[in-house]
Amino acid sequence: MKKLRQLTLYLYLHSEEVGLFILSNGLGKRKVIVVPLDYALAESILKSLDTTNAALKAGVLPDRIPYHSKICGYCPFKRTCLPDMNFGDGAVLGTEELREAVARFATLKPSVSEADKLKKQIALSVKDKPLVVAGDYVITGKWEDRKISAKPERVDRFWSWELESKAATNGQA
Repeated sequence: MKKLRQLTLYLYLHSEEVGLFILSNGLGKRKVIVVPLDYALAESILKSLDTTNAALKAGVLPDRIPYHSKICGYCPFKRTCLPDMNFGDGAVLGTEELREAVARFATLKPSVSEADKLKKQIALSVKDKPLVVAGDYVITGKWEDRKISAKPERVDRFWSWELESKAATNGQA
């Protein structure tokens, strides 16, 4: 969406009716996407910019956005954007155990995203390969079927894989 908004502004400001996105897969193949100028989108972008500029000139912050954990949880400006943290009279302090659990969770949360990316990368590398040795690890895989109880019922096929350490054989090194 960010790139579309940028191209729309370029087209509008340069009085061009059509723009292009040229995508490459990095291996020499390209795809060209023709993007016509969307006047309604251009107007909404300009309106948003006018509101922002007026707030900056007045020294007043614009209205805060609604909280979204995947955006606000990692944003360095959350103290500016998010509503004040006033929990009222009913707030209860968590236990020390809860505080430690939350702190640990917060330190581990970025690792989950990295692990998910690595899992996808590994899955692509081992697909259709029943046995792969990678350093100290053995990855075994097979095709499996699972029934999906959606309407209409269907069977999906997926590549399943497991990771185990070669060093963990009968407790011997």
